Amino acid sequence: MNKKTILSDLQTIFNGHPWYGYPIIKIVESIPEAHINNRYKQGNSIAQILQHMIAWRTFAIEKLKGNADFKIEINSTQDWRKDKQYTIEEWHQLIETLKVNQATLIELIEPKSDEFLANPIPKGNYSYVTMLQNSIQHDLYHLGQVALLNK
Repeated sequence: MNKKTILSDLQTIFNGHPWYGYPIIKIVESIPEAHINNRYKQGNSIAQILQHMIAWRTFAIEKLKGNADFKIEINSTQDWRKDKQYTIEEWHQLIETLKVNQATLIELIEPKSDEFLANPIPKGNYSYVTMLQNSIQHDLYHLGQVALLNK
């Protein structure tokens, strides 16, 4: 996978016309405010999932910036805010953060070469390409959860 494909995929799943249905931003912005804390049994709420998606997109951003020391501990509060009940204002802030996050990802990837993206991330054992591919897959996985919880 090259830069052009990664950029295309990131833009398509975020606000384009993906083959599977609606893009991230359309789904997220269509969620009624009354549903943001919806969860299934003891699982994560819609807002918690969105925060989690943002956390891992932030991980990718920090690695693209060359921040070797940035990390997220799995199941930490940085990863998941399990007990958090989001207010409507916090929900709107999450959506705005997601939009800024998307723009930052695109902005950081665009000047990179395919050769750069083939390199390992700082203090990592996988390439930028692998990180970005997995980030796209991660977003889609959680987008499905969000869509189901919104039903």
